[in-house]
Amino acid sequence: MPVLREFGRAALMVATCAFGVQYLVYGHFKAGLPPVPPFIPGGTWIAYPLGVFLVAAALCALLKVKDGWAALSLGALFFCCAVFLHGAHFLSVLQNPVARTGALEPLALSGAFFFLSQSDGVLSGRDRNGWFSSAVLAYFGVVLFSLSMVVFGEQHFQYPAFIAQLIPRWIPWHLFWAYATGIVFVIGGAALLSRYTRPFGAAALGLMFFLWFVLLHLPRVVSSSGKGEEWTSAFVALGCSGAAVILMDKGSPHQVE
Repeated sequence: MPVLREFGRAALMVATCAFGVQYLVYGHFKAGLPPVPPFIPGGTWIAYPLGVFLVAAALCALLKVKDGWAALSLGALFFCCAVFLHGAHFLSVLQNPVARTGALEPLALSGAFFFLSQSDGVLSGRDRNGWFSSAVLAYFGVVLFSLSMVVFGEQHFQYPAFIAQLIPRWIPWHLFWAYATGIVFVIGGAALLSRYTRPFGAAALGLMFFLWFVLLHLPRVVSSSGKGEEWTSAFVALGCSGAAVILMDKGSPHQVE
């Protein structure tokens, strides 16, 4: 488990660092790039300090320099962007699957950041049963990730033909895999809510995201290396894989139900 935990931490923080680098390269907010939506004004100058913050916080968490607080800061940033910025266009998020995915990706990652921060010991001095404690915040992170996964799964059933188009040609039965991954999303996401089934659900989701990263996204990055959106999609998959693996952890002193 410690090896898997460190893999999850590394994958999540490498992805976050990559998002920060992209903000520094673009100098503005871009569709599909977590956590800030593209319609927020001031992107020509806010993107640069945001990029610096993402890179610095990810490196602190990766190198374990005030890593709990770095993860907590990232969780708060991604959560606020998902709820208050993406949520400002609530009707679009509700009706448009692209906008919905754009909001749920940072929400899911915020959940992993919250869980990681508490397993690293932030708020360890507080009453575990209090309304604002390590256990409560960690489980809140689990709920955020779980909810996002279930909605992603629902979208696979709602738009199976579109999902099937994303599967590489050399893999047979595209429509079957579109539905199968939807099932993993729904069942795996729901399984996260109980500590008894969480390791199995998290392992299934982590493996699925990692296979997507290797089999689907890396070949697209290689064939279209100049397209920033392909890099973003690849690192989102890597980050979600790491996030799911982090939630497998049952050895935290701040164990949640």
